[in-house]
Amino acid sequence: MGEYCPDEISGSVDAFRRWRPRYHVQARRGWMNDPCAPFYDSRTKLYHLGFQWNSNGNDWGDIAWGHAISKDLVSWSVSPDTWLAPDKQYDLLGVFTGCMTDLNLKGERNGTLTCFYTSVNHLPISWDLAYTYGSETLSVATSQDAGKTWQKQDCNPILPGPPTQYEVTAWRDPFVSQWPSLAKLFGLPNKTTLFGILSGGIRNRTPTSFVYALDLQDLTKWTFQGILADVGLNTHQSRWSGDMGQNWEVSNFVTITGNGQKPMDVLIMSSQGLKVPTPDQKPTRSNLTHSATRQSRIQLWMSGTFQAPRSGADKDRVLMSHELGGILDHGCYYAANSFWDPTIEKTVLFGWSAEDDLPDRLRHMQGWSGMVTLPRVLGFQTLRNVTEARNVPLLQITSFETTQEPDGTYDMRTLSIAPHPNLELLRARSRKQHLIDVRLMTGDSKILPLSPPSSQWEMECKVSLDQRCSKFEVRIAHSEDSSHYTSLFYKATGSTFVIDRSHVPTVDDSVIIAPETAPFALFTQFNASEQTFEEETLKIRAFFDQSILEVFVNERVVITTRIYSRFETCTGFTFMASSDEENNDEAVADVHQVTVRSGLLGD
Repeated sequence: MGEYCPDEISGSVDAFRRWRPRYHVQARRGWMNDPCAPFYDSRTKLYHLGFQWNSNGNDWGDIAWGHAISKDLVSWSVSPDTWLAPDKQYDLLGVFTGCMTDLNLKGERNGTLTCFYTSVNHLPISWDLAYTYGSETLSVATSQDAGKTWQKQDCNPILPGPPTQYEVTAWRDPFVSQWPSLAKLFGLPNKTTLFGILSGGIRNRTPTSFVYALDLQDLTKWTFQGILADVGLNTHQSRWSGDMGQNWEVSNFVTITGNGQKPMDVLIMSSQGLKVPTPDQKPTRSNLTHSATRQSRIQLWMSGTFQAPRSGADKDRVLMSHELGGILDHGCYYAANSFWDPTIEKTVLFGWSAEDDLPDRLRHMQGWSGMVTLPRVLGFQTLRNVTEARNVPLLQITSFETTQEPDGTYDMRTLSIAPHPNLELLRARSRKQHLIDVRLMTGDSKILPLSPPSSQWEMECKVSLDQRCSKFEVRIAHSEDSSHYTSLFYKATGSTFVIDRSHVPTVDDSVIIAPETAPFALFTQFNASEQTFEEETLKIRAFFDQSILEVFVNERVVITTRIYSRFETCTGFTFMASSDEENNDEAVADVHQVTVRSGLLGD
């Protein structure tokens, strides 16, 4: 467990590129964090992606925006220069996270791009420190040349600080978009009204988002409407929904529609100030526990309905109820920022993956920190005629909207999170290998070697598990003899999907290799035409890029993690099935198909 391997490769492999991904967006050097102003410009047919960047060093500080552009969300051109930098008195200490629209300040479309951002002139800022009013203000910049250069407006800052009736924990990260459901609540035109939200919290009360309506004739005028949610401190419905924390960052809203179903209003939020659970038993090694930074934050989503405002003045209006929610990513993914992609007519998310598992010595040695995750598409997933979930009561799964039908079955709906379809372009020059129709009994294994070994690959696996099969495992080998590996497994008895990194051969025993876990269950549905009960297929899709692993399970559970292996490449996959019962050789896993594409983007 947790192999420690001395750093024997520092002389032969450049530290800068050892764990540096090839097809993820990164700054050219230095520290980076939150994605900023993701946007598709229909005039130029280009995607824009900003990110928080310290071009002067490899630690947080001197925050400006970096910039990347792409025609397809796969091949990116990253600028060597800052895109939006602190140079005014009101933003001298930082240009923090923001958003973009193709409206000018008069609400017109004339080729102007407009960015709203958090301008910072006082540090430190933290949810657990006393808040200094005016430390975070709202500012705006416009571009007349398709986002090449920006002009900060003389009216900045357009808002001097949060609503004064609240003692806030933070007030930042503007997000602007139409929100038809909220417009309907206020009796406003749902196709033109713009709302803006800023993220934060009310001290000793709740994390929340502060909601504003924008004047469509003057986008510098924002009118406060109320707080979006009042969920309380560290609200925790169940392990399926996560800890709401005490402060939110980078909150986004979206209404998901389609398939003739009722819309789902969703809030995406990055939650801080979590309660750290006490482990059942102390890990045998310190690097089997996540860092304090990692344990203090999580990426969440919630859904609810809007509440009609009370008549008369209401300075403490709460606009949205909290009815269900979940964990958007169960790993090292944070600060999700979204945009509407008209090419697929879906909302697309980017997130930030940090280097929380690396000790500072190794992080500084490599000269860079962090990256943007692959683009993900939001939708909803509906399972009909559900009769049960394996090993967990249906109504305990609080990440689903559950409706009982007259026949006693349930319709269940939740947020779906899937890789963007454009990611198939990564396969253009890849090598394809596959397994088809393999039956695994207890103790069996099937190996699919990677030939040649690769550090950029995609794996898809579809498998049906009979009721005696309590565990299905995929091992990703890091060495020729497969003794060093990362394990992905579904544990039915615990209703859990796990990424076990304890057998990863690290270069330093302070590299964190704690497991990544997510609640997950397979559902059984009644097939009325066949009069049969059928459990859904387990579907795993994973992307690996040098050191970042992103795993999608049935397009409703996602885990992002980092694999800081001593070895540069992966050598193959092993598929295994087992039972909790001793001497039970009848546990069956029917692997319908495994497809592995290595050499993504021509590694």
